[in-house]
Amino acid sequence: MSGGRGRLIFPKIVEIARYNPAATKAAGAFDRPMRELRVRNANDGTPRVHGPREETLVRVQAQIETSTFLSLAQGPLGNAAGGTMRVVCYGPELEEAGLVEAETQRSLLKVTDRLASIYEVDGTTLIFRLPTTAEGGYWKATQVQPCGFGFGFGGANLLELTFDASPQGVGSAGGGG
Repeated sequence: MSGGRGRLIFPKIVEIARYNPAATKAAGAFDRPMRELRVRNANDGTPRVHGPREETLVRVQAQIETSTFLSLAQGPLGNAAGGTMRVVCYGPELEEAGLVEAETQRSLLKVTDRLASIYEVDGTTLIFRLPTTAEGGYWKATQVQPCGFGFGFGGANLLELTFDASPQGVGSAGGGG
């Protein structure tokens, strides 16, 4: 953990799949007018599927809100009713990991990134592996906002990410983890 002021309480390691829109567009899986993944429907009774979603996995230390962590533990495959999880990251650690733009001090973690896994702080003991876009029902970031107070990181020392469970009605045609 980074030196300086501020610490996370009961930290875990979260693996976040950073969405790569340029690579997804290059793969022909992005619907520009709708600004979302292209949905393919064969009209033969098979389920609709998304095109491949290109992602890069990153691991960061984070604190998971207790209430959402407990509800996650109660659901199969982590797809618990309620479907919202808040994750808090420490700004200076994001900077050390290269996940903050140097000029603007803005986070490179964005809305539409996906929560992939949660590990113990040792980074090897898997607690939860969350569904991928191919499996349906994945956890997508719907809010990413700086919070707290302090020095650097745009005047805030924490970054709060809110992940919501997406519906399972549409799967993926590959890619995405």
